[in-house]
Amino acid sequence: MDHDFVKTFPVKVTEPKAFDELPISKLLNYLTRDNIIELIGFPNFNSLNEQVRQQTGKVSLPAVKKMLADNVQFQVVLDENPVMKQQAYNKYLIANTKANDLTRQQQSKQVSWLMNKPKKQFLGCVAKHTPPEYKIVPYSGLRNSAYEKELNAGHTNRATVLRPPPGMKIQHLPKGIREYVSRNPTDFKDYLDEISAETKYLSTISRLMQGTESGGEFCRLQRTQGMLQMKM
Repeated sequence: MDHDFVKTFPVKVTEPKAFDELPISKLLNYLTRDNIIELIGFPNFNSLNEQVRQQTGKVSLPAVKKMLADNVQFQVVLDENPVMKQQAYNKYLIANTKANDLTRQQQSKQVSWLMNKPKKQFLGCVAKHTPPEYKIVPYSGLRNSAYEKELNAGHTNRATVLRPPPGMKIQHLPKGIREYVSRNPTDFKDYLDEISAETKYLSTISRLMQGTESGGEFCRLQRTQGMLQMKM
């Protein structure tokens, strides 16, 4: 048995869709939170956030984007902003080019394949002390550990694939978290949902306040506030 074996996976090139053929649901993936606020105004954005919060219990930008993808009025507003639409399409083309890098595709699949066993082992260990719904995996730390094990075993092929890329921040799981989650699963989930929603919300408020101080953002919001009335 070859302990240094690395499986080779099939890879393919996907041609990008033309500008007029790309569905709005796909285009929305490349619009930022600030882009959406600029298009529909902060009051409308906040209203959608609240609808999502009531339905799911948390704030989620992807959920807001999903609502907008089915909104005809939003499609009209986006069509009236060709510059922003083109910028989003350009980001899509860049992402498509990266995805079509065959070497990158191959390595990504090989890393996932090699990390499958370490992940299962880690989750099996955590499951002894933690409810299964909390799958806390410090990916970078786990990958670095797998890399070092393969390297120390002399498995150069597998170690080469698993070597953390330059700049990857290695984060390990703090020892106290598993015990806390085990004893306070509900509190832990509520805490994660709360800080996630508050961080995103306050970040948006901060950016808007910075713009308001100069007067430009305030005037722009005044102009766009009545642009679109969302009726979901």
